[in-house]
Amino acid sequence: MNQLTMILKNMKLQVEWELPVLPKQTSQKVNGSGTVLTPFPNKVIRLYENNKTDKNIMDTVKGCKGGCFGCYAESSMGVTFQAIKFDSPQSQILEPVKLQTDVLKHLERCSKSTTDIPKEWVRNGVMGDPSYDWDLTVKAAETVSMAGSRMVIITKFWHTPSPSQLGRLALSGAILHWSVIAGYDWTREFDPNSRVPVIIDIIRRYKKMTPQESIFMRLCTFPWKKNQPIEEGMGDILWHGQDAFYNLTIKEGIRIIETPWQMRRSDPRMEHIDKDILIHPKSYKAKKYGLKDEDGNTKLKTGWVYGGPKYFNDKDALTEADAHVIGCVTDCGPCPNQCGSTSTTSTQRTFHALMM
Repeated sequence: MNQLTMILKNMKLQVEWELPVLPKQTSQKVNGSGTVLTPFPNKVIRLYENNKTDKNIMDTVKGCKGGCFGCYAESSMGVTFQAIKFDSPQSQILEPVKLQTDVLKHLERCSKSTTDIPKEWVRNGVMGDPSYDWDLTVKAAETVSMAGSRMVIITKFWHTPSPSQLGRLALSGAILHWSVIAGYDWTREFDPNSRVPVIIDIIRRYKKMTPQESIFMRLCTFPWKKNQPIEEGMGDILWHGQDAFYNLTIKEGIRIIETPWQMRRSDPRMEHIDKDILIHPKSYKAKKYGLKDEDGNTKLKTGWVYGGPKYFNDKDALTEADAHVIGCVTDCGPCPNQCGSTSTTSTQRTFHALMM
């Protein structure tokens, strides 16, 4: 294809293609049983565990206004059965002594572990987005740091931290995970009004503040149908939008933690998905606790489907820690990546920081 043809093709795309509007979660006032939804209660922040993790996760904020369809937190049993109004984020209560006590207990468990994979980190951003209260999140990161651990903050940056808050996060050793779903966010070449350049500015400044590898893009990937005719769906433009975020990480020198998305067959995005490669994912709960089916295989989540990683080699799930793309594809126990805290680069930079 010559250059003129490429230009004409690109011009045609600009005229004929519109960015797809992915559905948002519908905000409701009552659940199916007629129970009135209420926001998360404001409780003291403590470490807890779920089917994927050890007892090293927490939330400075519970709930999120983002409305991303298929949000695991919003569809969790703890939300649906307790009739939580998820789109009303609630800051939780920090009592430093209690949080530090939990962190020290976690580190003690790590010291007694028989595995060689360190898990000496605390994850913030499981049942909500920490960016709704950066002041509280920063104080919690400092609290965790004083107990001898690092906080991994998973956020979509609905709100941005101030320069002072960003500096304090760097001093605490916090690792930032920028969570991205193409279709809800677009790079600038797709959307001139994109909020992505503001987030990239934060990333660049944070990289300068710390010698440690402390920022990753947590790219939530979908098996979009590449080359899907426009009259059949938006799979092709969503594929290119997702790929643009991969290219952005190359340009900015940050790595990806890929999270292949699991969805139900009733998901409205299915019309844009390559259905031929969909499989049932293995249950994190089954992998964590060794639950098997009658054939001796790890139990599958038969109500869910996914297309596997798009950029990460799934065969390397338990060995790879230093590639440009690492994968969040197993339960936390055997994972060598530990949210990006265990790579050679991270270890070397941490050692360098201690020697300065």
